[in-house]
Amino acid sequence: MAPERVPNIVVFNLRIENRSAIGSLEYIEPESTDQLMRVRWAVDSQPRGFTPIGDGVAYIYSKGPKVDIVPISDDARPTHLESQRYQWSEGLGQPGIILMFILILPEGYTLDNPTPKPSGTKLFKGRLALYWILKGDDIGRTAVEWDMKGIGQGLETEILRINHAYLTNESVTLSAFSVDDITDYYITRRAGRQHEKAGRDKQRTESDGTAKPEKAPDNLFQVFWLYLVQPLKGPWRLPVIIVILICGMCYAVWAVQTTATKERFLRFIGLDVQSIRVPAGASRSRDPESSIPSQWQEVSQPSESEEIRTKEQKTLPNLSLKEILNSADNFYKVEHFSKALLEYEKATDLVPFGVKVDLRVLEEARKNIDTDPEKSCKQYRIFFEAVR
Repeated sequence: MAPERVPNIVVFNLRIENRSAIGSLEYIEPESTDQLMRVRWAVDSQPRGFTPIGDGVAYIYSKGPKVDIVPISDDARPTHLESQRYQWSEGLGQPGIILMFILILPEGYTLDNPTPKPSGTKLFKGRLALYWILKGDDIGRTAVEWDMKGIGQGLETEILRINHAYLTNESVTLSAFSVDDITDYYITRRAGRQHEKAGRDKQRTESDGTAKPEKAPDNLFQVFWLYLVQPLKGPWRLPVIIVILICGMCYAVWAVQTTATKERFLRFIGLDVQSIRVPAGASRSRDPESSIPSQWQEVSQPSESEEIRTKEQKTLPNLSLKEILNSADNFYKVEHFSKALLEYEKATDLVPFGVKVDLRVLEEARKNIDTDPEKSCKQYRIFFEAVR
């Protein structure tokens, strides 16, 4: 709801004492009668730059006109007309003056047959609050009347009932609506709008001879929502949404991890990753025009060093990380770089889970295997410094 702009505000906070209605009264007026105050009503918390009035039932803009807040009167009584009907009248000083009248009903009470009808309703600290925008008559007076009765159903249902009666310009009767009645009313209104839309589509189709197809989902989120979440009813909808969000976040985290990190995690949970691991010498092209993911690209002409690694990996005994690194270092010292690289690459499979290593160094080492074996060996040695 858009903010109201009014020159005068009255907040009447009602309570029941000794079976009679009594309340506190608060007046908010600008210093100049020709200035308007900006009022926020349909908010649950204090907006930035606004000051609460009526204990927070509404808020006025702090940087607006200077205002005078008349000290609160705690013993104001509305005029008791008959039975459960009450009236509040206000003198505005001159004809045509606009007043925003805010009424906070006692806890457990609602209103019936208001005259005139309210401009807005809300829940306020477990109570029903309403406001009117009133205009002074020829002698500068205005008034509000209402019946005050106990609530026979929930507050939210009461607000629906009052809003329905106000928006449709029908009289408000406590027994006129139940939750099912209000639900049926809105379903009927929606069905009527859909019927009108179908009629317009039919006329447009007959006029130009082309039918307008329904718009297909634009993205994966809409597919999930339309075909998985929306058809669900009752308590299942929220858990499904939560599961989808968790799966999406897990996939996003997994997608940004390096191959080595993924392998260590899979080994940690007990999976054999040897059959799915990307060979160190496989192509890792990042060509955006390639339609084949880089980890699936085949090497049409494997290098000589790659053939040696593939052949010797199958015959290597099960050695410890320290033994493999010592063997690699020995090959490096005698400049047998291809054998040293094979040993270093074998050692990457034995890095203990949880050890902090620089995976960027490992990626650089693998990139230089074929182009500069000596440099690649040096980078492998730097990578393994953290685990020696």
